[in-house]
Amino acid sequence: MVTLKIQSGDDIIRAYFSNLGFSEKQLPALTRLIDERFGKVPTDGDELVAFIDAQVLRLAKSVFPHSVLPDEQLLAQFRLMFLLCNGAQKCTDEVLKNHRLPEGLGEQMRRASFETAPGYCFSDMVPQKIESPKPANFFLHLFHRAKKD
Repeated sequence: MVTLKIQSGDDIIRAYFSNLGFSEKQLPALTRLIDERFGKVPTDGDELVAFIDAQVLRLAKSVFPHSVLPDEQLLAQFRLMFLLCNGAQKCTDEVLKNHRLPEGLGEQMRRASFETAPGYCFSDMVPQKIESPKPANFFLHLFHRAKKD
């Protein structure tokens, strides 16, 4: 069993962004960004994670504007696509400060995203003739040989 001791809110911020693929070199700038840019950061760990999730959710809604997923699933989809597209290597704290992703990253994330089922499409269905089965004809077709001319 492992016990983790969180010393400050900065540890939570660093852990959150390192899980998104940001390097140790990028983490101090991101920590400052959360501390300075977004005002008073909650001191409770759960509130802090919810605060960061809300900020990342804004980015997710801008990348996937037509998504019908609930917020939790949209956030998970954004995180997955961000990791798969190496978003941490393309992002800087200045870009994230404006709640925008680097040019082309959003489009790359949209192309890489997938749906578990195809989208639905409404169309007209032509009525079809229903033929009842005739068991007697089954044996006739089974044992009947075509006569050669």
